[in-house]
Amino acid sequence: MVVLKRLMTGGIMTAALVLGAVGQADAANLIRSWEAVEADRSGESKYGGGHAFWLPELVSGGKFVFDSEAIFNEYDDGTARFAGSIVAANDAEKQWDFDLWFESSSEGFGGPKKELHSNAYVENGGTIDTDTWSYYNFSSTKDSLLTADEGTYAGQSLSLADFTNGRYPAQIGLGASGKNLEMGLSTWFSYEGDQSSTRHADINVNLIAQTVPPVAVPEPSMSLISLALAGAAAKGLKRKK
Repeated sequence: MVVLKRLMTGGIMTAALVLGAVGQADAANLIRSWEAVEADRSGESKYGGGHAFWLPELVSGGKFVFDSEAIFNEYDDGTARFAGSIVAANDAEKQWDFDLWFESSSEGFGGPKKELHSNAYVENGGTIDTDTWSYYNFSSTKDSLLTADEGTYAGQSLSLADFTNGRYPAQIGLGASGKNLEMGLSTWFSYEGDQSSTRHADINVNLIAQTVPPVAVPEPSMSLISLALAGAAAKGLKRKK
């Protein structure tokens, strides 16, 4: 697995993910790319927000925020990849790199998970139409991992799986984060490895559309990668804690 170190700039990681330098061996074509940011709570939500990952058994309050630019990519073979790094909001020593793989899914048997107040949805006069949402399961062929190479969890790894057993797959769309009315993603997972969970953990993020290259480049040459990384690094997109 490629380790997405915190010392990488957000620009370098973005270029690598888009170009396929750390992409899929199968060379599927990128069709949508999103930058993920923490989903802040609006008045339409029933629950608190402001986190990227909520891991209540790993830190008091559970909140982890992004420590680099995080990218969610969707491919034309029905797969998706979400990668970046996170750090505990109240403990800079608790940090993880994440590399998560998904495969397209239908709506779960629990239906869309609605975490906004009922009047936010179209059937009650609101603007959020869950019929427009799309869904993903954790990949059955590729591992979804949290890994750490420094800090409290240095050398540890966690393997993620759907906590809901198919009831609520990852959901994407307007209002899907459950925290506000914006384009977002949420999912509920368990994990095992050097740590293990007895309760669910969450991802709740807003998604900001990124420009997708018009021509897929599944296996770029090293010179192309170097040019892309150099250009991205110059932008200095690394977020500071």
